[in-house]
Amino acid sequence: MKVDLTTTPRQPYEDLTEVCEVADALGFSALWCPENAHDAFLPLAIAATKTQNVELGTKVAVAFARSPMNLAYMS
Repeated sequence: MKVDLTTTPRQPYEDLTEVCEVADALGFSALWCPENAHDAFLPLAIAATKTQNVELGTKVAVAFARSPMNLAYMS
């Protein structure tokens, strides 16, 4: 069974690094970041430096606020 984890929208980035390390150690399969209070891609970039086995994804990413080229570069 796969178990995923979703970050909270207003979670400080300092806490995010610890959450990512613990999620990786506990065997979570994925970490999702919604775009509510801030950009969804920056927390995922931070998470990518702190995880080895956890898949990363955006729970919601508003495409209308970005050009398709910018969105492609960020992913």
